[in-house]
Amino acid sequence: MSSTASSSPAPSSGASSTANVTPPPTSGAGSFIVGVWVFYAILYLIIWVVSGIAAFVASLICLGFRGSISDKIIGFVIAFIMGPLYWLYFSLNKDYCVSSYQVNQMQSF
Repeated sequence: MSSTASSSPAPSSGASSTANVTPPPTSGAGSFIVGVWVFYAILYLIIWVVSGIAAFVASLICLGFRGSISDKIIGFVIAFIMGPLYWLYFSLNKDYCVSSYQVNQMQSF
């Protein structure tokens, strides 16, 4: 059996290679700003999803309330497709999702 040469790399002839040089560390200000934007984007998405789910549930509940069938269908479709924008429809349409129970109704005996 013959002996083989060692597997260590051959010494260089004085010319340095820049392929394995790591860049200097950054100050971190740029990564902090990106981190803040990512945090706010994730927070916005969480609020959007939770508000959308609440809008969908509210539109299902409003199907049982007094109001026209077209208002109920439009409210359901808006909640299903546009999520949180349903709350604009809910607050601006006074004939939608009206309770049949009236508070402080005077009764005569």
